[in-house]
Amino acid sequence: MKFALYFGNRGFMPAELIEGARADMVKAVTDAGYDYIMMDKDATRYGAVETRDEGRAYAKWLKFHEGEYDGVILCMPIFIDENGAIAALENAGAPILMLFGNRCV
Repeated sequence: MKFALYFGNRGFMPAELIEGARADMVKAVTDAGYDYIMMDKDATRYGAVETRDEGRAYAKWLKFHEGEYDGVILCMPIFIDENGAIAALENAGAPILMLFGNRCV
């Protein structure tokens, strides 16, 4: 089973929270025996989604990888901007698991 990883952000939060969440989520997913795909950290600010434009970029990335993943893990290590999440995931076409918390795992 393979998951597409999504990281939400809010602009005033420090980059270290997203960086830590990305590393922790990869470890948690692989330690559980699953595979993952993750948008490049340079594709958006901190490799996370905040704005609608970033959400649309993530949606395009998901579309490009359509058929490669079984579900999306939406990680919210901090308060996120839901507008970016809606733009990113409204047409994901796969189950979405939402994780809350300062590390998501």
